[in-house]
Amino acid sequence: MVYYQAARDPEDSDLRAHLGFELPPFGGTWDAVGTMAGRSDLVLVDWKTSGRVGPEMLVQMGGYQILLRYGVEVDDKTGKPIEPKAQPRFGITGVHLARFSKEHGDFEHRYFPLAPLPEAFADPNSPASCFARLRLHYGAHAVLKKRTA
Repeated sequence: MVYYQAARDPEDSDLRAHLGFELPPFGGTWDAVGTMAGRSDLVLVDWKTSGRVGPEMLVQMGGYQILLRYGVEVDDKTGKPIEPKAQPRFGITGVHLARFSKEHGDFEHRYFPLAPLPEAFADPNSPASCFARLRLHYGAHAVLKKRTA
């Protein structure tokens, strides 16, 4: 795997930049973004140490897909945006998940193709669409929790 290093300025590129999204607010830092040898499409690479590969991992990758496409870089200390507004960035075409056992040397690799954004939002079963709906629900649930406390 050849890791993707280019951004607007390749000399000032941070593979693990912390990105945020304003509406609804969320943020994250992925493990790696890369390209496969001989290809130009970008993929997410994520390492897991759980007992299984589950659907929640794909939902998390959907959130990262949104951040990499529309997110703004945020300051790790303040959480404030470094860039003034969201601009389309990178289109992610898939996810490589590698799950490592905590007890043994076992590992599992799985690849999941992702529909491009914004088209993926039209599919209610895409990881990005699931993430967006769950994030909206989470915000509404927090408000209702305060009302009923």
